[in-house]
Amino acid sequence: MILRTRYVWLMAFVCAGQSTTAFAQDGSETGSLIRRAPMARLSDRPGLSDADRGRAVAADYAFCLLRRHDRDVRAFAETPFMTEASIKAIQSLSNPDCLYNAKITMPYALIRGAIFRALYVKDYGKTDLMVGDEAPDYSGSVGDPSLAINATQLMLLDFAGCVIRKDAASVKKVLLAEAGSDAEKNAFTALAPAFGPCLPQHKTVQFSKASLGAVLSEAMYRIARNNMAGAKIPSGNM
Repeated sequence: MILRTRYVWLMAFVCAGQSTTAFAQDGSETGSLIRRAPMARLSDRPGLSDADRGRAVAADYAFCLLRRHDRDVRAFAETPFMTEASIKAIQSLSNPDCLYNAKITMPYALIRGAIFRALYVKDYGKTDLMVGDEAPDYSGSVGDPSLAINATQLMLLDFAGCVIRKDAASVKKVLLAEAGSDAEKNAFTALAPAFGPCLPQHKTVQFSKASLGAVLSEAMYRIARNNMAGAKIPSGNM
């Protein structure tokens, strides 16, 4: 199963031929996202795949948006997946000042996941996450569940919540790591045993790192926010 979503256009003026690292202010030795450069740039780190470069740009872009438009980013995070309100909200957030010498397109799901990742890192990245045994109810995070794309997203969020309950520490390491870094690869490897038991019976899902990271980011942020607020997370389907 491959998740396909609309594309959100994010534009800035192009300066051809320039490529500079996005991670000058990062903890590059540890692969940490705790410190981020304020503007998204195409990384020239050796060994990165095109997909990893795309994820890295999305991550930097989301951090920049959060730094410059905190209230609007948090308002977007309250909109259900792929609703008209959500698409309008992310389009209104588009800011060429957050991109350095680039003109790119990003899938909606990628930038949504990057924003939830930025919110998690900023708000809870330095805290320990206490995860209960009950499954969260993510139904409010999607639109009409009778639509296939929303039903798929709800299933993926349930899956992510299950993975978090099984190994929250490794999920946190994934979310704090730079795209394509050794820290991220090691965290995904440690997390892999949790995937199979968390899939519904007779379901096979093809994940990319981008789609998996996106749903883990949203699920992790919502769990952390609810737990830190002292809210009881209602029981869900897993």
